Amino acid sequence: MLNNLYRKLHILFASSVMLIITLVISFVVANTVHTEKINESTLFQRLTTLLIYQVESASSDMDKALKTYEESYHIFSLITDTRGNTIYQSDFPFPTSADNLLHDVEKQISTQPLSQIENSTTSQGGFLEIRGTHHDTYFVIPATIRTANDTVYHATFLYQTASLTDILQKHCLYIFLSGFWLVSLLSC
Repeated sequence: MLNNLYRKLHILFASSVMLIITLVISFVVANTVHTEKINESTLFQRLTTLLIYQVESASSDMDKALKTYEESYHIFSLITDTRGNTIYQSDFPFPTSADNLLHDVEKQISTQPLSQIENSTTSQGGFLEIRGTHHDTYFVIPATIRTANDTVYHATFLYQTASLTDILQKHCLYIFLSGFWLVSLLSC
């Protein structure tokens, strides 16, 4: 009878310990993912601001500046003039087609008070997040850029965010936490 009670208490104890370990692991993963998303968002916003000011000050070297940010930071750029003619568009192999993403951006921009009229200064239209068709997410910043020679461009910048598995692999959390959970289970 004491053996039955001991076995039940051991199972209860082991289950409780594993539940606590699972909750701690879940908290660590959620915190890591949240921190990574905030870091990506901040980096994208700062890089886009720098890119906008580079295009504003040196519109003759716009292609060179945009290509540098594409290659180094994977920022997609669409630059159009005030009539809607495409001046520059990045060519990225996103999981969702760029045309679909830009269409979604246009729908979201139309619901926000973003001025498409010619401004006297360069301005950013805010920060958006859109979802693609393949569980991919993107950060978006629309902008109006007035260059030094008074040419006005409308710009849309996109950045594909890292997926959950990419974040976990980057930090080697998936392997470490799985191993820790398995060792904890076996030791109970």
